[in-house]
Amino acid sequence: MGRSSNYISSTLQSSATESIIMLTHSEKIEHFWDLELLGIKEPTEKTSREKEVVKFLNDSLSTDLDGRYMVKLPWIDNSSLPNNKNLAGKRLLATTSKLISSGRYSDYNSVLGSWEDEKIIEEILEGGREGRCHYLPHHGVFKEGSTTPLRPVFDATRLLWDRKEDLLFCDTSHTDTECEPMSRRNVLSCIQKVFDPIGFTRPVTIIPKLLLQET
Repeated sequence: MGRSSNYISSTLQSSATESIIMLTHSEKIEHFWDLELLGIKEPTEKTSREKEVVKFLNDSLSTDLDGRYMVKLPWIDNSSLPNNKNLAGKRLLATTSKLISSGRYSDYNSVLGSWEDEKIIEEILEGGREGRCHYLPHHGVFKEGSTTPLRPVFDATRLLWDRKEDLLFCDTSHTDTECEPMSRRNVLSCIQKVFDPIGFTRPVTIIPKLLLQET
């Protein structure tokens, strides 16, 4: 009887432990999903905000003489955005100095000149624009052997826009898919390199996270 009682007690204890582990695992999975899907739901406040943005877009949308679409920046009401002209100016001086020292200044200047000819950018004289103004610092990215060996990059959202195809897409060029050895750290590192503020790639990037949860 003593041996049977010990066996039953051990079995009950083992079952209880498994139940606790399964419950904890279930709670972690539920918490994981809550964090991953944060923002996908449609609360009233978010829906109202999106309607305001769409209305602002429709009200401010216009075209210039060349048929290009123009829209005002959706400034947040009652916000105080500091003037970053001095910061952008310092970045410009640093970029210019670096380009001159590397012998790339003329190449960089010719690219910006071609952009101006294509009316992608335009020169704005001091005091030529009314209202608030925000400056986008930029720097050059060089890639030998590419069709575009020199590309000015603006330090904004990193969300890329193909002007010819009118497509928005995420930059995944910095993700190394040939990590050796393939470890948890390398998998998470590859996932985190995908900069996706809108969540376009979430159906794909969530799969490795789920696999890591099961291992």
